[in-house]
Amino acid sequence: MSLSEQMEYVGRAMTELGFLRVETKTPRPVTVSGQRGIRFELTMRTTEGLAMSALAQAVNKNGLNYYIIYLAPSAHYYAATLPNAIKVMDSAAIS
Repeated sequence: MSLSEQMEYVGRAMTELGFLRVETKTPRPVTVSGQRGIRFELTMRTTEGLAMSALAQAVNKNGLNYYIIYLAPSAHYYAATLPNAIKVMDSAAIS
């Protein structure tokens, strides 16, 4: 699965979970355990209209896809805890 396909997969998965108007943006490269991957942002809304933001990371190793998704309400919570989510993503390792 290509990096762009992994982005599309995460976006479709969020839609399947019931989120509306899911959009992916700002893809950038990431390396996890020597494997090239992608980190990107998403925006979406709940069925009740709450704006949500997400940061996702996707990496493929030996034919298996690995994902980390941080999801929070856009107002306050996303920005307030994003640095912690980035630390978790930066510390990820695949063995």
